[in-house]
Amino acid sequence: MSVVASNQNSASFDTTVSAAVTPSGSNRLLLAFIYFEGTTDPSSITAGGSPMTLIGNQNDQSSDGRTGWYYLIAPATSSTTVTVTWAGTHNFLILGVLALDDAHQTTPIRAGSFNSTDAADGATGNIAITNTSGDLVIAGIGAYADSNPITPNNTEVLEYDPFGGGNSIGIQRAAGAGSGITVSWAAMSGPSPVAGFAVAPAGGGAASVSRMMLLGVG
Repeated sequence: MSVVASNQNSASFDTTVSAAVTPSGSNRLLLAFIYFEGTTDPSSITAGGSPMTLIGNQNDQSSDGRTGWYYLIAPATSSTTVTVTWAGTHNFLILGVLALDDAHQTTPIRAGSFNSTDAADGATGNIAITNTSGDLVIAGIGAYADSNPITPNNTEVLEYDPFGGGNSIGIQRAAGAGSGITVSWAAMSGPSPVAGFAVAPAGGGAASVSRMMLLGVG
């Protein structure tokens, strides 16, 4: 299983943000990670016009920002635009999109767990994610008004700072033998919700949709 394409985009004081990727390979899966100021979830999130399914979301501990992960099974192999829409204007809208291949095509999100805490400023944001051998662990961080670089402990897939040292996102991936994987980022200087889950491989047996493990750092 691999990340075959990624893209990102942002908007400010707007009701929508979108980004396009071109999925490829077999047993495809599309993932979208959003981070925005406020606590009201989008009214819709679609990929090529098809609704995406929520994996989970979390406010930071100050309720200044919110993250969310969404997925769509079997996207087309043509350019596919993910569009996130809110009912009202929001500030600092950030979207990251990943296309995977060789993912489970029935229930791709492996069972996980949920946790949130209010860590002190300067603490390292880290979460432990339950996985099975062959899974690909995906995790994202939404950094609120952060001046520190986003430094992950595993392979970085995407880092995006559209507002020049303000709100930004980072996404990393990891794989292991199945005994659990810890993902982390170096200390952030502001509230930073972290969210992660494991994607089951094609032919990897039954998987179940998980609630994400999340951590608000700040």
